Parts: sequence; structure tokens; C-alpha cells
Amino acid sequence: MSRPTSGTGQILGKNIAQFNSIQKNRSKIAYIPEILNFDNDLTGNILWNYLFRLRFNETNRLSEMYNNFLTYIKKFGLITWLDTPLGGYSNGMRKRILLALWMSFEPELFLLDEFDSGIDQEGLEIIKSELAEIKATVIAVSHNPEFMISENTITLQINDLKE
Repeated sequence: MSRPTSGTGQILGKNIAQFNSIQKNRSKIAYIPEILNFDNDLTGNILWNYLFRLRFNETNRLSEMYNNFLTYIKKFGLITWLDTPLGGYSNGMRKRILLALWMSFEPELFLLDEFDSGIDQEGLEIIKSELAEIKATVIAVSHNPEFMISENTITLQINDLKE
């Protein structure tokens, strides 16, 4: 996240230029891209530890957040994979571990780019159920018109109107 050089921008209702701490506000936003490029030698545990320390200055919630991470990992069926290098994960597994990681950090805003791509239907239903329960805004981009997180989902359909 960077400050604009001109104009204004808002995230979570705050003017970006007035953020006192970019680091503090960055921890409120979770982003999961369509294609995840991690070092294949990292494990799920190492990735969690690295991103926790990158996002948070304080460690007083480390244990609580890690336990939340483990709860999501179990729900997403990845508990036996935590010490396996990410190079052995499928794309769907990588997305699930990153989602569990971000959910444990309790952000206010989730940005999901083509999140449903590469995840099997059963796994996708579990994830959608968990996303529907969190207290955060979720913005998901998908080419799949049936991808909705819950019945409370607001859908914006954009068509390419090339002539």
C-alpha cells in the first residue's frame, strides 16, 4: 500500500494520505491473487510465521492468531500438510492455506482475485461457508457467474461490450 502522489484514495473509509501507519492499516487488508508464487521450499508454518512478523509489530496475539490459523487449517483439510514444502501443494491447496492464514489475522477487507479457480467444489463450499461467517467485507472477482459467497452477496456483472 502506498500513498497517492495526487488525488485521493480511500480504503476502509479512511483517506490513504492521512494514514499514520501504513503498516498498521496494511494488516487490515487481505489479498489472495489468482496465481500464488511462493518459494517452494517454505512450509505452511514458516509462511504463517513470516507473514505474521511482516504484518504485525506486536507479538501479544501471536498464540491466539496461530491457534485460529490451526482451526481454519483443520477445516480446510490441510493440517497434515503444515510441515510440507509448498512446492508439493496444488494451486487450490496454496489458496486454502493463504486464506486460513489471512482469516487468522482477522482483516477488515478481503480481496479475492479469481479465488474459485483451481479449487475443487467441495473445498470451495467449505471456504464459502467460512467466508460467509467472518465479520469482514469480501470483494471477489470471478469469471464464474455462480460464485457467490452467501445469499447476502451483492453481485456486479460487467460485460465486455466490444463491437
